[in-house]
This record gives sequence, structure tokens and C-alpha cells, in this order.
Amino acid sequence: MNSQRETEAEGATPRRRRKRLRLAIAFVSLGVGIGLAEILLRSVCPLTYKIYSGEGVLLDWRPSQPYGTRVSTLVWEVDFAETASTEDVERWDRGTSIPDQQGTAIVRHTRLGWDCKPTLRAHKAVAWTRGRDLRILAVGDSFTFGSDVRWNESWPYQLQEALPDSEVLNAGVPGYGVDQVALKLEQLGERLKPQVVVWGLVSYDVERAGRAWFPKSWMPKPVVEFKDGEMKVQPPRTRAEVIDSTRTWWKHSRVALALIAGVDVLRYAAWKEECTSLFAELLQHSKAKVESWGGELLLVYIPTGGPILREDDQDGRGLMQTCAAAGVSFLDLRQSLRSLDLSQEALEGLTLKPGGRGHYTKRGNAYIASLVAKELGSSKPGKSRENAQEEKDN
Repeated sequence: MNSQRETEAEGATPRRRRKRLRLAIAFVSLGVGIGLAEILLRSVCPLTYKIYSGEGVLLDWRPSQPYGTRVSTLVWEVDFAETASTEDVERWDRGTSIPDQQGTAIVRHTRLGWDCKPTLRAHKAVAWTRGRDLRILAVGDSFTFGSDVRWNESWPYQLQEALPDSEVLNAGVPGYGVDQVALKLEQLGERLKPQVVVWGLVSYDVERAGRAWFPKSWMPKPVVEFKDGEMKVQPPRTRAEVIDSTRTWWKHSRVALALIAGVDVLRYAAWKEECTSLFAELLQHSKAKVESWGGELLLVYIPTGGPILREDDQDGRGLMQTCAAAGVSFLDLRQSLRSLDLSQEALEGLTLKPGGRGHYTKRGNAYIASLVAKELGSSKPGKSRENAQEEKDN
């Protein structure tokens, strides 16, 4: 019996050794595979790539495959940490203005993330000067600011021309998400107390609110959330803090970034829904602020590029439904553009070419201004648009 057990034990020992050897070979093979994948990704797949126009203008900046992410902004931060100069970091953090893609002077802001220099444009003053009957504050992103056109060709300036009794202050800032727009409205509204706040909304402004980073200009942004109905703002990081947050070695691993990108794709639908929910809360918050000084909030949906005449524009429909649920007046420019039955050539005349940003031309901005002026002219300041419509119907 003892000899049988000894024989079995002697036979089991080689089996255990072979099993351990196979495991060791598997781990070594896995390590070699990961190492080769890392080398391959670093050699043929840069973190980001830039798209330029024929004139050398930067049109867009996207994460390169396989790092293309929809939710996480880590890939942008790693790219910044690996390419930014010490001078770039220090200049931004100490508040020195820098140009964005369109050459607009942008400066760091400790609450908003960034802002335009106050003296940038004549129509960007932060106080009423004309003593007009109707005072309007325009808020939004680059489409409201008037990127790629002259300061007097933006739709807020042309809106003032279309309504002779009005004064319009343009508080649009390039790159803003809906969270920053709401913070900007809150910052200026209490002091200016406009009778009407016109919020220019572009669909991807909602997704920007779900990020803590604006990649195209390497600008950290605030994180806004609501807890128990109260808005909480996490201040934007400095560029130095962004770099410090990427010091961990695995964050610079291309294999790890590719895996994170895969998780982001799976989570995108839930994340997008979270952004929409945040937008709904921001709308309610902003509406309450505007109404607290007796003003009125009007949201203007500005379509860009292809979605202008796309009938099945789910993003646009969803945003309008969110506005309706929040009880916020809105103007859907898609419907007005479609009613014109424009040719493709005429349609292209409203937005700038070559493609990439889709900002409106002087003519396109004039069209937006005319529609907003018509909408505002349908009711007197301080009177709800529903009551004005009832009077018109009667």
C-alpha cells in the first residue's frame, strides 16, 4: 500500500511541474503579447490627430483609433501631459490669455474654466449702456459668440439691429457646455437683470457638460452636478493638476487606453442619458434664476452642418422635449430652415466651408437674428409666450 502511494506521489510531481510550467509560459506569452501590442500602438497609432484646412487652419482634433473615446477624457489628458511645454502650462495657470482655434483670446477662469477677455468685442460689454426698453442677454457657445465672423456679424449683434428698441449683450463663449452656459447666466444675470435671456443651444453642448476637459484647446472645465436639488460646482483643475493626475504609469499605457476606450463605447448610451438629465436640471435651475428677477428665458436650438435638414434628428427632438418638460420657451430653427425648402447650395451658404466646425456665415447669423427677433416680437417683455399666443389666436 505504501509503495503504491509513493508511486502515485512520484507521478503527481511531474504533472504539477508541467502545470506550473504551462502557467508560466502562459503568463510570459501574455506579457510578451502586451509588450508587442504596446510597441505596435506607440509606433503606428498616435494618441490624437489633427485635421487642417487647405490654408493650414486647425479644423478639428480627435482621438486616434483605437483610443477614440466618447466618455472618458483621459486620452486627451495623457496627450497633453506628453506634449505640453512647461511654458504652456504656466502661462495658462497664471491667467495669461491664449488664442483658441479661431484666434479668439481666451483666459483661464477659476469657476467657469475659461472666458473671453472682457474687452475683446464692443458688444461684449458687461453693463447696459444704451437705456433701451428691451434688454436682452445672449448666452451660449461659439455659435452665439460669433466665431469665424466679425463681431458685428454675430446673431446677437444683428438681433439688436433687428429690434430698434433693444440692447443685446453677447455673453457667448467658444467651447462652452450647457453647464458653463448656466454658470455664466447666473454670474451675469443677477447683476444685469435682463428682461429676456436668449440661450443659443447646439446639440453637442449637452455632451460637453459630461466632461471635465475641453480637448481642442487643452482647457480644464468645471464639473457640475445636482444633489438634493442643489447645484454643486467642482472648480476646474489647473493644467499642472491635470498633468499631476496622469503621473501613474498605466495611464500612459496605450493598451490600457485602448481597453478604456472599449468600456467607454459600452457605457456611452448611459452616459449620454446622464448628460441629458443634467441638462434638464440646469434648465430648471436657470429658469428659476431668470424668473427671480422677473425675466424670461428663451432657448434657441441652432442646428449645425448635416442635421439642418435631417428629418430624423433624434438629438434635436430630444432636446426640445427636455425644454418642453422643463417649461422653457424654445425656438427650433430646424423647422424654419426646412420650411424654406432651400437648395443644397443655398443651405451651404448659411454655414462656413470647409467643414469641420459648421459655424454660421454673416448671412446665416442674420437669418438666426431675424427668427429670434420675430419670436421676441410676438410678446411683450415679462409676459409669458403662452399668454401672448392666446392673445394672437383670439
